[in-house]
Amino acid sequence: MSVVQVVTPYETGIVPDNYVRILGQVEIVADGIPVPLVRRKQRLLLALLALGANRPVSFSRIVSVLWPTDAPVAVRNQVHVHIYALRRALTAITAGGKCLETRHDAYVLNAPPVEVDLQRFEQAVADSERALAAGHLVEAHRKLCAALDLWHGTPLDGLDGVFAQSESARLQERRQMVFERRLDLDLAVGNHADALAELAGLVAANPLHEGFQRRLVLALYCCERTGQALSACRAARRLLVDELGIDAGERLNSLEMAILHGVRAEQLVAEAVGW
Repeated sequence: MSVVQVVTPYETGIVPDNYVRILGQVEIVADGIPVPLVRRKQRLLLALLALGANRPVSFSRIVSVLWPTDAPVAVRNQVHVHIYALRRALTAITAGGKCLETRHDAYVLNAPPVEVDLQRFEQAVADSERALAAGHLVEAHRKLCAALDLWHGTPLDGLDGVFAQSESARLQERRQMVFERRLDLDLAVGNHADALAELAGLVAANPLHEGFQRRLVLALYCCERTGQALSACRAARRLLVDELGIDAGERLNSLEMAILHGVRAEQLVAEAVGW
């Protein structure tokens, strides 16, 4: 029986004409054109609701984010004003769909009809892992690339305060995890030369990042440059001791031993991606 694959926009790298962007500046994109919200609190409110899309965000939570120190006396009216403005802006990109609902003493951003780039990112990452589990390496790699293409800079760019800073840091860590996963898949699909060039640049810019160092060693080995791979491994270990006073991690040491014992590069890459 043949299996019909349904290709959704994010899988082909196609970005919708109308969506909410928080993986960069916080803005509404209408007909493919970014329409930044002028008021900072409305951008902050949009970010809060988009991060919690499809889940109720309580009135008290909104107040604590928009006014972390001193809330105005008429705070409920102020929240209503921002909600009203945001609802109007969102309705314009959802063809009148029920995009922002009031539920008791909370608000919910419905996705769909609202498209949120963060949700598309996470869906593409999840689809990549499913493709990998099914043994479809090229498809898994393609979907991770499409996921990372949704980023347009620092998340929640332009917003300050404890909430924005902590959420931005969390999202950047998440992106870093996915980016490193993509580096592994670069090797798995055979993009050895391109991966080697990229990793050389990453190691030059981040010499104490052991994950980049380890992947550079593996990329060299995949390119049949065994001597250079071992030299890079030893150099990385010396650098970690000299600069940080710590020994290399188990994964780097194990990789060196595997290379010394002649374990095939394909096997080491498969182990790296868990395939």
